[in-house]
Amino acid sequence: MSTESIDATLLIIAPWASSVAQATRYATIEIATALTSFGCAQRDIAIAYLSAHMLSLASAGRNGAAGQVTSEAEGDLSRSYGSVGGTTTDPYYAQTSYGLQYQQMMKSNILTPITRQWTGDGC
Repeated sequence: MSTESIDATLLIIAPWASSVAQATRYATIEIATALTSFGCAQRDIAIAYLSAHMLSLASAGRNGAAGQVTSEAEGDLSRSYGSVGGTTTDPYYAQTSYGLQYQQMMKSNILTPITRQWTGDGC
């Protein structure tokens, strides 16, 4: 699918991302596309989740934060989050709910050896 359609999915998953410049969202989608190796059926959704994760980490507000809030302070605005999941959770993806969803999709993605090659137009 196109960057525009993945961006539309991204904005459904993470509505706050509409405040991020379109050029930044598109660049993030391109990076996430290069990092994603899902099959056709899940590829665009996985790219959108990974993009939301990456944009969330880049934002100061930590939209899509994962983990239980362990402490908060109002003066000087401070917030701490606890850890998420068990030993199988990658700490990078555990930083946001979008990353956790992406990691879950990666775990459910089963790659099989290619025994035949299709010469169609792909996804």
